[in-house]
Amino acid sequence: MEKLNLEDRKEQLLSKIEDTADWRAGKAEQYLDDKRNGMSSEALRKLYDYVEHLPKEHPIFEYYESLNDVDVLEEFNYKLSRHGFSMEKEYPEDFVQMILKENN
Repeated sequence: MEKLNLEDRKEQLLSKIEDTADWRAGKAEQYLDDKRNGMSSEALRKLYDYVEHLPKEHPIFEYYESLNDVDVLEEFNYKLSRHGFSMEKEYPEDFVQMILKENN
C-alpha cells in the first residue's frame, strides 16, 4: 500500500476527529439529559484544534496512517470516541501522548 504524503496523513486524522466530534454532537442532541456527549464533542473540537497546529511531521500522523489492523483501528476509534466523555477534564496533548506512549 502506498504511503500518504505528510499533509494527507494529517488531513486523514483531522477528518476522523471532526467526524467523531460531529457524531458526539448528534448524541448530545439525542440525549439532552446526558451532558457527557456535549462535553466530549467540545473536547474533541479542542483536540482537532490542537492536532491541526501540530507539525505535519509529528509522529501521531504516521501512527494513524499505520493503523491497518482492524482490531487496533477499532481500539483507536473507541478511545477517540471516549475522549472528553468522562466527567474529568481531558486535555488534547494528553490524548496524543497517551496514544503514542501506548503504541511504542
